[in-house]
Amino acid sequence: MTAARKAAWIAVLRVNYGHIFDQAIDRLHSEGRYRVFIDIMRNKGAFPNARCFHGHNGPKPITVWCSNDYLAMGQHPKVIEAMEEALHDVPGCVIFSDELNHASMIAGIRNSGCEKRVFRHNDLDHLEQLLAAEDADVPKLIAFESVYSMDGDVAPIHEICDLAEKYNALTYIDEVHAVGMYGPRGGGISERDEAAHRIDIIEGTLGKAFGVMGGYIAADTRVIDCIRSYAPGFIFTTSLSPVLVAGVLAAVRHLKSSSEERDAQQANAAMLKAILRERGLPVMDSTTHIVPLMVGDPVRAKKISDILLAEYGVYVQPINFPTVPRGTERLRFTPGPAHTVEMMHELGDALVEIWDRMELELRQAA
Repeated sequence: MTAARKAAWIAVLRVNYGHIFDQAIDRLHSEGRYRVFIDIMRNKGAFPNARCFHGHNGPKPITVWCSNDYLAMGQHPKVIEAMEEALHDVPGCVIFSDELNHASMIAGIRNSGCEKRVFRHNDLDHLEQLLAAEDADVPKLIAFESVYSMDGDVAPIHEICDLAEKYNALTYIDEVHAVGMYGPRGGGISERDEAAHRIDIIEGTLGKAFGVMGGYIAADTRVIDCIRSYAPGFIFTTSLSPVLVAGVLAAVRHLKSSSEERDAQQANAAMLKAILRERGLPVMDSTTHIVPLMVGDPVRAKKISDILLAEYGVYVQPINFPTVPRGTERLRFTPGPAHTVEMMHELGDALVEIWDRMELELRQAA
């Protein structure tokens, strides 16, 4: 077979994800069950009265008769049966998951019912081996994080995207520990590394850097449309309250235009790492704002945490199995803009005293 004919056949066999999503949405339209999301604004203290922004005539007074799932219809057998039938109509997918993905991602992958392949952490060769072993015409999705919160390391985003393009796979990145804190406008590591346009689905949180609660994904309109129309986790949930949304919008807008907080956080993280290393404490290598301090024993990690709180007024949680592998138990510090240099030196002194008291080994200062 000539190279030209081979290239033509490969082009034919490549999964057309846009076509798959279009078909899924078209199917809903043809069945008359496409979900239309009405823009409704509540009237404070006047439930069930509200205002509806529909059409071009401005807000219209309405009466809400469908708020929340008060009769437990979300668990009705007929509703569940219809949802399961809809899910089976969506083409199957093989998910390739980094072994250090967060438990919430693992739970989501398990709940999807899709086949999964786990690749060694940030191991591009292993990921490619798994991708190459799958049939070319099987839909694929690579799920990984930008910042891994326990080690503080970062995924090779561009290299993973290269493999996704080579093997015609979708990409899903968890930016929960990066949004708001990296990138010129707080878009995360993918923005900082100018890779956001290569990612198919970006997950973020409205907690952590944004200081409120909730979460989101960002993706192509067709992907979002399918998720809103098919995902039980979205359909049978309650929307954020107006006060939370107002707070989130204020935080996002501020951090899109201000780098002051990001710069201070990065400077303090670097300073704390230096201060702890100077004292010979076993700081794990990290290129992010996360400062993990290796202990290697769950009992000692808990005892150090207890002493810090009881005697020094320092609160830090011990991180034990199953969050991290056995034998890698640690303390995990997350310095922010409000931590002072004095606080950091006091923390370093306290840790050295506790290390000495517990006869733990200090490293030779560099």
